[in-house]
Amino acid sequence: MGQLLEMFPLPAGVQMSPVNELPPPRVLLHPASQATLDEQQDPLNVDVEYYEGIVKVNERMTTEDWYQDVRHLEIDFQDDIQ
Repeated sequence: MGQLLEMFPLPAGVQMSPVNELPPPRVLLHPASQATLDEQQDPLNVDVEYYEGIVKVNERMTTEDWYQDVRHLEIDFQDDIQ
């Protein structure tokens, strides 16, 4: 790794995280009450950029003992999405 850092040094003020340190989550999920869910409008009726798709492939790419869960997803859409 030393050679890589010599070729591409980190920006000023940025330091490497310890190898055994988990990064903070990018998303936090909180449970929603049924009342909250009932108040929400169906995204398919409201958002013109919301598309329905079918998941064809959902495979974990990282080993089970690795802390990250990286997945390969393939989704089929009936609409012509670009």
